[in-house]
Amino acid sequence: MIIPAIISAVVVSLFIGRWTFGRWINHIAFYSIPWGFTLVLFHSGLIRYFPLGDEAWMLIIFAWLAFLAGSLTIPAARFSTSRTIPPSSSKRFIEINESTLRPLYSAMWILNIVLIIHTVYEVLNVIRLMGGDPANIVALANVLYNIRVKEGIPGSIPYIGQLVFLGAVLSGIYTSSVGRIRLAAFIPFVIAVVTSFIQVVRALALIVVVLFICAYFLNRMRTEENLRNAVKSALKRFLAVVFLLALLVVTVEVVRSTRGLYERFSGQSGALKGLRKEQTAFISPSIVMYFSVHNGVLDQYLKEDVEHVVWGRYTFAPVWRVLSKLGFDTYVGFYQNWFYNTPVPANTGTYIREIHADFGVSGVVLVPYILGLLCSRYWYRVIEANKILDLTILTHLYSIVAMSWFVMLTQLGGWYLSLIVGIVVSRAVDRKLLHAKLNNPADRLGLQGHSQ
Repeated sequence: MIIPAIISAVVVSLFIGRWTFGRWINHIAFYSIPWGFTLVLFHSGLIRYFPLGDEAWMLIIFAWLAFLAGSLTIPAARFSTSRTIPPSSSKRFIEINESTLRPLYSAMWILNIVLIIHTVYEVLNVIRLMGGDPANIVALANVLYNIRVKEGIPGSIPYIGQLVFLGAVLSGIYTSSVGRIRLAAFIPFVIAVVTSFIQVVRALALIVVVLFICAYFLNRMRTEENLRNAVKSALKRFLAVVFLLALLVVTVEVVRSTRGLYERFSGQSGALKGLRKEQTAFISPSIVMYFSVHNGVLDQYLKEDVEHVVWGRYTFAPVWRVLSKLGFDTYVGFYQNWFYNTPVPANTGTYIREIHADFGVSGVVLVPYILGLLCSRYWYRVIEANKILDLTILTHLYSIVAMSWFVMLTQLGGWYLSLIVGIVVSRAVDRKLLHAKLNNPADRLGLQGHSQ
């Protein structure tokens, strides 16, 4: 009965989102689908997890409903004042034209050059750390992983490499606009693959793909194209997304195999053991565990009640680290120190575990509500104002929503850096795009007609 109930909740949420926002791609969908998938996988029996307790279910439901309430607040307020999306807003949609997107293209290349230089340095630094032999990165991947988790990779430059998050956002916008993957849009994924490999981490590539997909589909709300080319363009976009998802699958599998992840653990079902024996690529016991264990960690965290942290320890972790560098005793680690037996040991327990540790039960209601509120606010701004700035902010908010089944993404300093730099870059690009539009006689007449 649990799985049908979860699926029903997802379906109802999807139709609420479709009815409210007029399209299937919205933040309610980005929240409901990942949560539904992980909860179904948790209860599928592939791994015999300890059953979720009443408190865990209560918080999951409270957070889900709070996010829905926050998402619906602004649409309800607009409806009460008879304010809808202006019919003429479609006239402000950008035309799919690579020449008009040249400022965005230039910004992508500047960011790519920074990322390439940083990645080359990081690769050489890891090779040096591994004794000067590149083959040791594979042979000693598990050692490298332990070094990174416990003390960080010596000589590594923090945060800069996570500007690849912004690279993914700009790539998604550009690819969605022109309908094909240019080299400038592909480089961030190469950077993500290389970084995932040398740091022996899977989450980075997953976040990059999530950001790209969010930017890609959100940008479709502010672009238009000739109907004659619509089918051809849609096919190209579909192939582009499939290619990048395949790249993610390959990256995850390579990291899994080189890291030497243990594929035998407590609670495995016979079906999961069969996957291990068959050595099926990607779908392995560790992958199933990776996408399902976090609900179990949340449950055990609540039952054991041993984790007491400073206010905002996870949500505002980068802020506490900055203050610690200024002499305050506020340093918090980059990783969760508490592991819980589910019976599979793990340390990430969804964003609910982290906002509950930060703010208590009230935070589990308030934070999702505010998150939904902000998503709706910027969703309408993207539709009406047609600025890359708003799209950049909304994409970063969507990444929190889409990754909420895993962690609270704001604990990553790279997320803040990507957002701040993204705001600066997007403002500059928007100004240049507006300037180019005003200098185009046809566009200028269109703007004047709209103002009248």
